[in-house]
Amino acid sequence: MLVSHLPIRSARISTDTLTGDHEEKAFNIRSLPPTSLAILLLTLHLCIHQLRADGPNILIPTSPLLHGMLRFEVELCCQELILQHGPSFLDALLCHCPHATKCLEAEVRGIETRQLPSDGKPSQKTLIAECRCALASTLGTDVEDNRTDMWMVLERIGALDEADVLRVIKGEELVMRKRQDSGVGL
Repeated sequence: MLVSHLPIRSARISTDTLTGDHEEKAFNIRSLPPTSLAILLLTLHLCIHQLRADGPNILIPTSPLLHGMLRFEVELCCQELILQHGPSFLDALLCHCPHATKCLEAEVRGIETRQLPSDGKPSQKTLIAECRCALASTLGTDVEDNRTDMWMVLERIGALDEADVLRVIKGEELVMRKRQDSGVGL
């Protein structure tokens, strides 16, 4: 996934690798241009649709594994874990790997607690929240408008060639065309 392939901003090795890794990925997300953020959010959205069709039972609304959570909250946890672990986590969920399912269950149980301040430390924003906040910030819009913003950016990008895909993976800005020049819907 895009975030897992971005260069790390420093070679610093943290004693708490999970937190350090999270901070590095959050920094990388915040540095992405809106075109890369929109493509990343679309990719995560499509991952959820694929998981709904072929993923583990935890995404079924009647699953006892939901622990009283709503399906969209479990889907948010899936997106968070895909951002944390990359596409291999999505593959593992699609293959119904028990370890991936247990990891998802642990995320479902702990995501709310993880986001609350503890022992004087500030709360940790999820990576998916970092994506949404970064897109809103770069476009000067509200986070609530993310879905509309994502589609607006994607429409203005138009069709991508191989060079464009490489620029997206590298986190480089793509040329945004005028709406009528995007080629979408033609």
